[in-house]
Amino acid sequence: MRGEIHTNTIENVWSLLKCFVVGPYHKISEKHIDRYVDELEWRFNNRQNPYLFRDTLKKLIGSGNLE
Repeated sequence: MRGEIHTNTIENVWSLLKCFVVGPYHKISEKHIDRYVDELEWRFNNRQNPYLFRDTLKKLIGSGNLE
């Protein structure tokens, strides 16, 4: 088992998804729902990382896509 698993966790995720729709996105496209959920998953999995900005910046710089 990886950590504690209970229904509060999934309820928290659905609540965050609702806040995404109401907050920054206002509405979501069915065409891109997988991208919204991917972003939500990434934010949820990294919510307790105190070095999130640094880690993200390092990945962006190392990706080779900056031109």
